[in-house]
Amino acid sequence: MIVLSKPLRQVGIATGLGTEKILTDSICKQVLKTTMIPRFKDDMYYEGIAQGLDSLINKWEDF
Repeated sequence: MIVLSKPLRQVGIATGLGTEKILTDSICKQVLKTTMIPRFKDDMYYEGIAQGLDSLINKWEDF
């Protein structure tokens, strides 16, 4: 689950039971820092979420 609060300027990724073995906290943090947050800083929220989700899917498929 990806949670974004624009007014609070916070974003997070929560993994579910079983997925945390593949999408670890460090992987999720890396996707946030390198893919999503730079887009959010440019007010490109849809693109940040879409590209972040694509990145997470690619990490999942690479496993």
